[in-house]
Amino acid sequence: MTTDTTIRRIRAADATLTLTSGGTALAHHDVVVAQRSHSFLFGCTGFEFVPLANDEAVASDDGPELPGESRQPSAASLAEHWLDLFNFATLPFYWGWFEPTRGRPDTTRLRNTARWFTQRGCVVKGHPLAWHTLAADWLLGLTNEEIVRAQVDRIHREVTDFGGLIDMWDVINEVVIMPTGTTTDSPGSAARWGGSRWSGRSSTPPARPTHGRPCCSTTSTCPRRTSA
Repeated sequence: MTTDTTIRRIRAADATLTLTSGGTALAHHDVVVAQRSHSFLFGCTGFEFVPLANDEAVASDDGPELPGESRQPSAASLAEHWLDLFNFATLPFYWGWFEPTRGRPDTTRLRNTARWFTQRGCVVKGHPLAWHTLAADWLLGLTNEEIVRAQVDRIHREVTDFGGLIDMWDVINEVVIMPTGTTTDSPGSAARWGGSRWSGRSSTPPARPTHGRPCCSTTSTCPRRTSA
C-alpha cells in the first residue's frame, strides 16, 4: 500500500453536499470549495509577530537593498505566508524575557499577540512556564523555597491571565536534564533554579489551575537522562 493510498483511506471520505438558498437547492451555479481549517495542528513559533500584533514599529522590506545586505521580508508579508501554512502558534514565555523585572510581566503584549493569532483561526501554545535556561535574574536573590513558591505562583498567574486565549502550555521545558543541565546563558541562575525546583518536587502539589492543557517539552529521552 502506497503512502498516497494510505492517506486517502485514513484522511479522506466521499460526501454529498447540497447547497441551498432560502431552503431551495441551488442548481447550475459555479461553486468554490476550500478547506479553511483542520483538526491537525501544524505550527511554528510566532515570536516574530509580537511587534506586529501590538502595532509597534517593525522592520520593512521597502527601500533599496544595500550592497552586502540580505533583505528580510516585512512582518506583514511574513505573516501572510505564515498564515497560509500554519494553524498553530507558539508564543514566548521565557521568564527572563517575560518578567525581567519582578512584578512587571509582559502580559499585555503577549495577550494582544495571542488574540491576534486566535482572530486568524490559530490555536496558541505558551512556551515555557518553567525552564532552567532564560530564568529571570532576580530569582538569584531568593532562597530555594522562595524560588519554588514564585515558580508555582507564576504558573497560576499566566495560565489564569491567558485563559481563553492560550489553553495549551509547555509547563516544563527540558525537564530530563534538570537539575544538572549546563546549556544556558546564565549558569548560576540555572543551577539555583534547577536545584530549588528539583528539591521541591516532592512537596504537596498546588491546586491545578482551572484553565489550560499542560504539556512537557524536551529535547532528550535517552536512558541516561530519564533515569535520574
